[in-house]
Amino acid sequence: MRIEIHEEPSNAVWDKIVAAAEACGVYHQSGWLEALASASKLSVSRIVVDIDQTPSIAFPLCLKRIGPVSACLSPPPRMGLEYLGPLLEHELNESPKKEKYRLEAMNRLIDWIQERFRPGLVYVRTAPLIRDLRPFSWRGYRVHPLYTYLMDLPTRDEQLLGSFDRTVRSDITRTEAKVEVRQGGRELVRHIHSFVAARYRASGETFGPTLSYLTKLYDVLGPESFQQLIWHAIRLARDRGCSKFELVGANTRRLISFKSKFGLALEPFFEASLASGPSRLALATHRLLRG
Repeated sequence: MRIEIHEEPSNAVWDKIVAAAEACGVYHQSGWLEALASASKLSVSRIVVDIDQTPSIAFPLCLKRIGPVSACLSPPPRMGLEYLGPLLEHELNESPKKEKYRLEAMNRLIDWIQERFRPGLVYVRTAPLIRDLRPFSWRGYRVHPLYTYLMDLPTRDEQLLGSFDRTVRSDITRTEAKVEVRQGGRELVRHIHSFVAARYRASGETFGPTLSYLTKLYDVLGPESFQQLIWHAIRLARDRGCSKFELVGANTRRLISFKSKFGLALEPFFEASLASGPSRLALATHRLLRG
């Protein structure tokens, strides 16, 4: 087995690797990463691991100084990313041989990051469906579970509605003629940012992503009563060929009773962190600013 690790500058090559991964998502796409780098002023390293000349792991990593500490973060805080971390060509239902190759490749990648960047702090939060973080544990990382909601998308509206809580089904059918959900334009980004920021302030928190960052994401990626909005979003995802829908985040207790009504399955994802000495304070600060 031959393992090669390199940084990938080509957007086309990177996006092709990301699209082939089992847990691929919008956060890993080159357009999002470029908007992230521009808004955060961070350097983003797009690392690729080839196994026998086949791209098998894609790992975007943000480089940041937190006081005296050099940090490798995936994702960075306050940029609206629930997770990032490595994407794998295969992990689920793989053969013992492929599992052995994948584990060895991850081990070498973790060592490569330490040798290449010499970080005092490493923080990684992986996407759902990335379930094997043993290489991080073996290197002394602290691994901790987090949760989100996922659903497999059926082909018919009746199947979707049937999976929802009875009160949600009633609300959707009762208000369908009264609520219009349509695609907005770029001018709505400002209103959405203002609305979400106000909701955060009402809870005694601050909303991290800036208006310019969200506008850049809109330019790069395009546009996309709460029950009607989520109902529309689920059907839009299905109509665009998505196989799964995620209602992001199941870690805030006060939101669980609302989100759980949509018949989604609880799905774990993981954070892995490594810090020692003064880097532990930086890690604690990073966790406080998560999201």
